[in-house]
Amino acid sequence: MRWTQSNASTGMHVFLLIVCSALTPCDKPVDRISDPDRIVRAARSWLIQRYAETKWIAEEAPTPYRAGIRALAALALAREPKARASVLAAARELAAESTETTLLPYSKACVAVALSKIATVSIDEQDEPDREALRNRARVLAEECLGSTDFECRETCLRALALVALATAKRAGAPVDETRMATWGEEIRARALPSGEFHGHDFPSPGHGATALACEALTAIGQGTSRECVQGLEWLERGRLREKLSSLRMSNIGGYLRGFHLFELRAHCAALHNASRSSKERVLDLVRKHLSESIADDGHLDSRYGPIFGTALLVLTLDPQ
Repeated sequence: MRWTQSNASTGMHVFLLIVCSALTPCDKPVDRISDPDRIVRAARSWLIQRYAETKWIAEEAPTPYRAGIRALAALALAREPKARASVLAAARELAAESTETTLLPYSKACVAVALSKIATVSIDEQDEPDREALRNRARVLAEECLGSTDFECRETCLRALALVALATAKRAGAPVDETRMATWGEEIRARALPSGEFHGHDFPSPGHGATALACEALTAIGQGTSRECVQGLEWLERGRLREKLSSLRMSNIGGYLRGFHLFELRAHCAALHNASRSSKERVLDLVRKHLSESIADDGHLDSRYGPIFGTALLVLTLDPQ
């Protein structure tokens, strides 16, 4: 199916997989501020338990989104030794599934990012065939996203995710055309505004998520010192983060809510972390304190697409990779 601007409202519904998480505050939030790492440990433990129960298949989410959500859960545990077997099993199945079904664009991009990063951190020498299979499948999926002209595939957020996957697959040893990758990076840079913010599409629609993801991608492909990326990072740092975080408490009536969402938080933290910005610790502390108000006693974080999606993004936000 080809997406066009005329059915943008339908495309935006898929976009919810990535950018919309209406957090549900818990009645009895646990005070984890004195031990910040405890949030991530508890969230990972909850995800490990959920694999035993559900294989990270989010039945509460619409079927087309489940592969992307499962990929995020696997990625959240990619550096957890106790989850190595589960992560590899899920990654193998995601790689096979993506060759047999037509994934929605954002699910495809999430699977590509997860497979590429799992190939770099979770594979021992005896599992080298897995590394090769995962990194190569990630490269194919990323290039499919970048080569498509469908409505969603033209979005800065999706193209940035695909570029992160492609750069990571290259780092894992996949054969990547560096000239094409650089060209795709230049396309992202062309969407930067003088203010430092990036357009969210190939038509004017500036946004925080687009800026954060663009900076994350440009750093990943070696263009982190470009003027556009540096100014984008500075724009993120100038943002009134405390005020934007308050929109996470707003109800999500009618679907997509312009504002500040959990996936954008993940990209914001990752962009600062990967660029080694000195502001990252201050930002992580602020985000950690805010999200702690919504974490359940057992460590999970609910979201519009269920607790697997919310908890995976909780880990990826507070422990950038």
